[in-house]
Amino acid sequence: MFSKKEIREFQKIGLEIVYLFGSEAQKRTQPMSDIDIGLVFTQPEKIKDKTNVFKDLYKLFSRIFPIDKEIDVVFLQSVPLSVQISAIQTGEVLYQKTRAKRYAYEEYTLKQYLDFQPHLERFNQAILSRV
Repeated sequence: MFSKKEIREFQKIGLEIVYLFGSEAQKRTQPMSDIDIGLVFTQPEKIKDKTNVFKDLYKLFSRIFPIDKEIDVVFLQSVPLSVQISAIQTGEVLYQKTRAKRYAYEEYTLKQYLDFQPHLERFNQAILSRV
């Protein structure tokens, strides 16, 4: 899917994994559906200029995917665990630097989610009981 030049660019910016997720990955698109692209970086905290990285990757994905669809580029390590889990569980891996790095990210994220899930359930129950 990606050219050697694009893969070199991914490696240069520390991009480890690219997921296609959401309705496009699940083959449930609607006319107004966007294309969700999830990105995982080696060290996201060390990206100096996230805006430029975002713009460059947005341009790259805009060339690859249908022109009539809006693209939503998501830095997965910066969003709630529920979004990360959605990308992992229902997404399609478009690029991975190595399988071991992807497995490590997925295992870490799943553990974090499972640790947090009981707290989320209690919170949701408390909200529902007030309604």
